[in-house]
Amino acid sequence: MPAETGEERGVRMYEKWRSAREGGRPVVKHLVEGAATAVVGLALWLFTADVHTPVITLRKVGVVLMFVGAAQLLYGAYVGASARDRR
Repeated sequence: MPAETGEERGVRMYEKWRSAREGGRPVVKHLVEGAATAVVGLALWLFTADVHTPVITLRKVGVVLMFVGAAQLLYGAYVGASARDRR
């Protein structure tokens, strides 16, 4: 078997990176996105009581983001559990 050239190795590493980036670990992706969304929502809810914006308050946006983050976390846990059951 001939030795791999630097260009071939670079192409192989790029393809591996691209496939992992596009759909590598959906469970981890959902869990990280959900946790980040919930943390941002919690921060808005805790620290924006004195900020006054027209139409909607940032505290309400924070509550909505916390619920969306929790939903993403639950979906990620569901996908992870169902993927484990299929094995």
